[in-house]
Amino acid sequence: MRPGQRGSPFSATLDAELLSALRSVSQEAPPAVYFLTGHDERGITDFSDYRGYSEIAGIIRERHADIRTLLLDNTAPVTNDCSVLVVAGPARSLAAWESAKLRDYLVRGGCLMLLLDSGHDTGLESFLAGWGVRIGQDRILDSRTTTLLPGSRERLWTMGAGEVPVVHYGTHPIVEGLDGLVSTFVLPRSVEPLSGGGGSRSLSDQVDKPRVTPLAYSSGQSWADMDFNQNPPQFNEGYDRHGPLSVAVCVEKGGASEITMDIKPIRMVVIGDSQFAANRCLAGGNEPLFMNALEWLLEREDHVAASPDQGGLYTLQIGSDRRSLTFLLIVVVPPGLLLTLMIVFLLARRDKRTPVLPRKGEPLP
Repeated sequence: MRPGQRGSPFSATLDAELLSALRSVSQEAPPAVYFLTGHDERGITDFSDYRGYSEIAGIIRERHADIRTLLLDNTAPVTNDCSVLVVAGPARSLAAWESAKLRDYLVRGGCLMLLLDSGHDTGLESFLAGWGVRIGQDRILDSRTTTLLPGSRERLWTMGAGEVPVVHYGTHPIVEGLDGLVSTFVLPRSVEPLSGGGGSRSLSDQVDKPRVTPLAYSSGQSWADMDFNQNPPQFNEGYDRHGPLSVAVCVEKGGASEITMDIKPIRMVVIGDSQFAANRCLAGGNEPLFMNALEWLLEREDHVAASPDQGGLYTLQIGSDRRSLTFLLIVVVPPGLLLTLMIVFLLARRDKRTPVLPRKGEPLP
């Protein structure tokens, strides 16, 4: 069993393997999942713990899908064999013509997964607004994990700083079965429906307008911090926003009923963090959240949902506010008590064995 499957019971792992085998013999060719490059995105061949995506790439291959990279060309559209295009944590802004390429790809029936970190201009703000999605120029913090933040984003996970636990999910097939699992993001940005987005109820409006559905929320102890220069950060009344806040949404246009069932829907998933899917961060609900989103984009409604109520071996995650106490109770206190008992025991034995000698001039007893 590979490390990414340690949280799954044997039955669920076997179901996933059998489903992958059935797909391999029932489909003529596996779908192609492309990862965008050229903007310092996370790499599918990067094996580093908190930066690389090699582990999630291997999981995608196990689910019977091809993995490729894509560098946009200003003279050609996104390749037609691209089933899903993943934009994973771009550190540099996309140019206007690149945003236009993504827009054209969606209009042609493409599917997008955008993992957009806080603190970076993406160049996709107006593009997403056209699809009813607002990405905040903020970073979400949780009061339980707010400490001095180190300079490198990749060090945040190891130090427990900036973690935002997600335990509240929306109502959608992507997050079905995730109740009871904790997804952990690092300094995510808010990702929310624009006011009025997806609120229409008539059939014609549902087909014509993108339907935006929140997928995951931060806790009530979180807030959207607008000032990135505060260290340690603090909530500023009237400027920052209280949680819970949406950190992930999905967008769908078309295919709303049996009348339009022959029309391929346009689908997109936008998540305000990319580190949650890095190699050493796939514990808890992180892996099933990513893979469920990908399976939904691929229109694979037969994916194996997460089953948190079944037995298995799970990774225990402890918030930074409890890690110091846990370290003391497990690492420091037991050896300290043992050492203290040994010292007391040795002193007691020494007192019994050492004879009491008279002072100078005193007679012997």
